[in-house]
Amino acid sequence: MGLFKRAVSFKGGTAKRKGLLQKSRELIASGQKTEPPETAVEPAAAQVEAGPSLQEQKNRILQALEGLQDGIEAPGELFCLLVKELKLAQAALLLYDPLRMVFAPWASVGYDTTTLRRVRIPLGYNQSFNRVANGDVLTLKEKAALEEFKPFFSSREFSLLSELIFVPFISAGKLAAVLLITRAGAPPNGESEELYRALAAASAPLINRAREEKLTRLKREPLEASEPLEDRVQALAQKAQKDGRPLVLIKMALDKIVESIRVKNPYMDQFRLKEDICVILSSHLIDIGVLVSLDQKHVLLLIQGMEEADPGLLVHHLGLTLTRYFRELTPEHKSEFSEETRVYPCDGADALKLLAELA
Repeated sequence: MGLFKRAVSFKGGTAKRKGLLQKSRELIASGQKTEPPETAVEPAAAQVEAGPSLQEQKNRILQALEGLQDGIEAPGELFCLLVKELKLAQAALLLYDPLRMVFAPWASVGYDTTTLRRVRIPLGYNQSFNRVANGDVLTLKEKAALEEFKPFFSSREFSLLSELIFVPFISAGKLAAVLLITRAGAPPNGESEELYRALAAASAPLINRAREEKLTRLKREPLEASEPLEDRVQALAQKAQKDGRPLVLIKMALDKIVESIRVKNPYMDQFRLKEDICVILSSHLIDIGVLVSLDQKHVLLLIQGMEEADPGLLVHHLGLTLTRYFRELTPEHKSEFSEETRVYPCDGADALKLLAELA
């Protein structure tokens, strides 16, 4: 009996082991797997996505440059492109102002008002800027070199300055523009100088066509009045009376025209843009009158060379004139001029009183 019981016990244990074996086989057959211990799991390596190569970035920007047309606003479109592609956080495109003989911001990003008012760099300012004028892409990091440009920045922004990058745009042997960079995303592989030089070489002819070839042919006069406005109006009224011709006073608002141009060029400086518009209008009035800048939004036209006063027709022609210079403007934009008109002596025998009604 004892042997029989032991035999039964052994048989039951064998059946139990067979049951476990069968269950394991069933699990394997059904595709279920047991998870390995957590300590056996190796963390997956993070995949870093490679950015564009220097050549790819350069090719992309150069291709985009081919789509820019040569309206006067083209440098603003160029700057928008560079801000996007080079990740410029603090930069300005400086164009030459022939009346003041300085390079001043025409488009900018990231600077405060004080800096934008102070950045007026004359040709020959110092040895470093002379190198830029000769075509060198220049990066300044030494404290002494940076100190020489301190007058062009607000105290706050200069205190945060760690480097200055100057990228010259040379066209027809002259310095047409300078890209000033104080904060930007680093180009791939840190090969910034090669990239900047290639972009400047490709862009300089565009700036020359858009600015120099169009604006240098215009007859320029200082927009700031050299004498009190009242004295000028009184003198013109006396001349109009002597010549038997009317004196037409037209107060024009330019803010809507400026904003229409800036829709696609939000980094363009409003003051510089208005100044360009005034230069164009003034040059086309030079034989019949003068243009005086009143404030940021308004100008005053003093017309004394017309046989018959027709202010509406004159404003219409001036609007069409601007469309030949700015690609963003169409003939429909001329309606964005808002003007008030007074004619001496038809609207009054006192020219200064007529001026007061407009001012």
